[in-house]
Amino acid sequence: MSTSMVTKGIMLFAATSTCLLSASGCGVQASSAKSKTLVIWTFVQDYQQLYDELAPSFEKMHPGVKIDVELLDYNSEEQKYTIVRTSNGVNAPDIIDVEQGMFPNFMRGDVPFVPLNSDMKKSGLLHAESPGRQALYTVNGNIYGVEHAACVSALYYRKDLYAKAGIDVSKLKTWNQFVQASKKLTGPNRYIFPSGQTGDTTQEGEFEMLLRQAGGDVVTKDGQIGLDTPKAVKVLQMMRSWQQQGIEDKDSPTGLQFWNGFKTGRYIAAFGPDWWAFELAAQVPSLKGKWGAVPMPKGAPDWATTTDSGGTGTMISKYSSNKQLAWEFIKYALLTPSSVVKQYEIDQNFPSLLTALNQPKLYANNQFAKFFGKTNGKTIAELYKSLVPGEPAQNQAWWRVYVGDAWGKYEFQYESGQLTAAQFLAKVKNALQQDIDQEQMKS
Repeated sequence: MSTSMVTKGIMLFAATSTCLLSASGCGVQASSAKSKTLVIWTFVQDYQQLYDELAPSFEKMHPGVKIDVELLDYNSEEQKYTIVRTSNGVNAPDIIDVEQGMFPNFMRGDVPFVPLNSDMKKSGLLHAESPGRQALYTVNGNIYGVEHAACVSALYYRKDLYAKAGIDVSKLKTWNQFVQASKKLTGPNRYIFPSGQTGDTTQEGEFEMLLRQAGGDVVTKDGQIGLDTPKAVKVLQMMRSWQQQGIEDKDSPTGLQFWNGFKTGRYIAAFGPDWWAFELAAQVPSLKGKWGAVPMPKGAPDWATTTDSGGTGTMISKYSSNKQLAWEFIKYALLTPSSVVKQYEIDQNFPSLLTALNQPKLYANNQFAKFFGKTNGKTIAELYKSLVPGEPAQNQAWWRVYVGDAWGKYEFQYESGQLTAAQFLAKVKNALQQDIDQEQMKS
């Protein structure tokens, strides 16, 4: 007799004994036998709060189901799931939140997540989120993740200072118009933009945001390198001109020094995603009512009026034994308007779920909304609503994580004027291709 059979025999005896001793009979035991624990890993405390708040109602709808949410730090989560993958699923979660920058590390070979296309189609949710966000978690046509937030971007600016200078930013529809009008506001230790824009983004990150606004990306739709296209060259040249004209700071402060630049008036504008704007409101509350937001100006007629940065997709582990139940939870937590509104109330990240955009609670006059007030008659949430449908796609490839390294190899030569924008991007592309070839040789 095998060990498993012995174990089953012991379990059967224990269940029978409990049945005989229990006044309620075997009904309780039958219910217990059907119980399931849905294990969720996340690295974001706000997402943990959302799941914990949704758990009681989901458990009520699914008797016998228990939601177990485990909060890990970013690196620990990636390391643990890498071990899960190499051990063929040992101690795997059912659901895992995967940051968009982490996802490429799991894209090579057999993707360790469940494609969601079929379930999304059956539920009428295949096009529920903005297409630009779905691209982040799509590999060979398979959608592996459901996005938490739109991460849609706008142009933020000190409307008090611009108004005092007689500048109506909402009428400046191109980057050139905005830059030329803003020159009168620059001076010693005063710039329009910080370098990198969001404080934890390098020049390469800023370049990617603007490239997506221009309709390109470092990864093309067919998975090729999109670094040295005419649009990419134009974007980099525009960024260089901003620094040469004193519009953008050449230094790259981070942390408290970065936010102090906004408090002191060193920086009076920036562009970035919704989560960055929320951080601005939290870090410089004394400037409440002095900031405005409008769509991003364009560099050419075919550019979008927004871009994106960041993102986290919720995925089902390939190794889960509760795949259908996991899908039901994802559908309830991230593809149901009421749940999406609940997340917005927790973290103020504007949703990418198109069916949630008409929910009144998204437009409540909360502290975040009060910080920006209204610009051109629109609140910050109303602005984001108008931008989400046109959000550009961020395409994925397993090698995307190597772009920054390739960029860094020649950044000094470019910044010191030894290379033109076109020469620099060509060298970065070649370095990236070499890194890709070397990695492929290893596998």
